[in-house]
Amino acid sequence: VSDLKLELLECDPAKLTVTLDCCRNNRRSGKQYVRLRHKEKISTSDQKKIAMIHGTSELHTASDTNTFTQELYKVFNDMGEEIPILQIVRRVNKSWQDRGIKQICKHDIVEVGNNWKHYKWPETAETYTIKSKQENNSGMTQTGCKESDGQDGMQKTLEEVMKRMKTLEDENQAYKERTLKLERDVSELSGQDDGRKRKKAKRTTFPNVNSTVV
Repeated sequence: VSDLKLELLECDPAKLTVTLDCCRNNRRSGKQYVRLRHKEKISTSDQKKIAMIHGTSELHTASDTNTFTQELYKVFNDMGEEIPILQIVRRVNKSWQDRGIKQICKHDIVEVGNNWKHYKWPETAETYTIKSKQENNSGMTQTGCKESDGQDGMQKTLEEVMKRMKTLEDENQAYKERTLKLERDVSELSGQDDGRKRKKAKRTTFPNVNSTVV
């Protein structure tokens, strides 16, 4: 995770949000792993602009059935508006609890004053900057056509993200099907090879050997 933060910080973002929402259970192959590089120190100023959201708590399992991303999208639709990033964890956990799902998420956000107060999800850094400046100048967030246009843009962006997720799921399913087909083909070829060996063994004859012991 530290390596991921460092890689993303090279883009010099105004704000950086990372969601860790991977399926994790005992059925996953033990051969699949991530090799971590040497952990480097992240500066204090960079830590202030990073928001990490973990889809489940440490050492607990997570499934593809009720993912953090799916629940966040549900909460977003129920609210009908952008969600303050500092409220995401409590709202998602409450939604899970109400539906009887025993999973909790948590976040790792360094708060200094109001550095994350105006940031909402989904939201671009540009929209965040505009809202932050408006509140600093007037003491309250101004609303108007520009903000509405930004919200419409975020809705389109969210729809594109969900569409991409669906595409990735379809591609993953197709990959699994291709893998199963290859395994069946290999099994059939192996069976045919064993059959040829047995036939060859039946055709092999050995000469009669007469021996006399004196």
